[in-house]
Amino acid sequence: ITINNPPAPAPAPAPTPTPTSTLVTPAAGCPTISNPDQLVNDGTISGPTGEYRVCTMPARFTASSTLPFNRGILYRMNGRVDVGTDGGPAPDASDGATDSNVNLTMEPGVRVYAAGSSFLMVNRGNRLTAVGTQARPIIFTSRDNVQGLNNDSSSGQWGGVVLAGRAPVTDCIAPGATPGSVNCERQVEGAAQPALFGGATPNDKSGDLAYVQIRYSGFVLSGDNELQALTTGGTGTGTTFDRVMSYNSSDDGVEFFGGRVNMTRLIVVGAEDDSIDTDTGVKANMQFVIAVQRPGVVAGPPVPLRGGPLVRREVQPVRPRVSAARGEHLEARDLEQPVHQGGPRGPLQVVLTHDHPAQPGGGALLDGAGQAPPQA
Repeated sequence: ITINNPPAPAPAPAPTPTPTSTLVTPAAGCPTISNPDQLVNDGTISGPTGEYRVCTMPARFTASSTLPFNRGILYRMNGRVDVGTDGGPAPDASDGATDSNVNLTMEPGVRVYAAGSSFLMVNRGNRLTAVGTQARPIIFTSRDNVQGLNNDSSSGQWGGVVLAGRAPVTDCIAPGATPGSVNCERQVEGAAQPALFGGATPNDKSGDLAYVQIRYSGFVLSGDNELQALTTGGTGTGTTFDRVMSYNSSDDGVEFFGGRVNMTRLIVVGAEDDSIDTDTGVKANMQFVIAVQRPGVVAGPPVPLRGGPLVRREVQPVRPRVSAARGEHLEARDLEQPVHQGGPRGPLQVVLTHDHPAQPGGGALLDGAGQAPPQA
């Protein structure tokens, strides 16, 4: 006798999990670092993505230190923050200066914010190692961004990141100095206190930057004395740049003064002046670049290449392969060569242009843990 058992009853559906909050909660305190002057616990700051512990950096790092990643911590710059002291134009003691050899390391996912004229100054003979990952970029941004107050037109809310090195420059500040020599130095644009760059070491190293975002920077100190998202002065070929983004800088997106710059996968969005500016004898090789000019801003072509009167003979740049985009009113007349002002003669190659409408959200991106926009 064959008996057909009735079909088994359908299993009960699994209960819907209770939604959990993704808001960030502050860390209990600030980490201990190797620097004699420690991070200062300045309470917390809140925004649309949660509450964060505020750990204010010392005014100067005098010993190599690491800023560890913690989702509940934001590092703060209160004014100018120096990495080391200026070691002079020579890598040895022949210039009468001694290198402090400070390396400031930021772990992937670290977020730093600032306001006003605050900026990070990496002095000659010292380094910034800020190497993020695709999942955990390193973010420099403004206080208003953290608090969720920004919109698509926000900019100029803090200074920026400055790297100084000993590679050759032109337009020396010392009368009679030979361009490209150890006696040829320049003053960092936008620094109220002396901050020099230049020398005769083409392979000098000022650090490594990768998967780094710099948002809402470009503070105006006075007149034409301005900071932009990223400024390099006399950095050498030992310095590496890959996957760097400048977002809504009130001056240039990035500006390179002298030295040697090899940069890949650069993105500049929303600069209020030039997207990419080159000056004082820089030899630059930029590959795979997207530059989206801010709508309504007339700043000439996205990539003006210029320099002082001595640049023409000093600079023989590698021809860059650049993908450049302008933000509005793109017509055939916009597909022009960059403006060459007394300097580089390498044309842009592989030029891509497209219309990029304004996007809401003020540049919010995923945070270091791959979560929804942290605004930080």
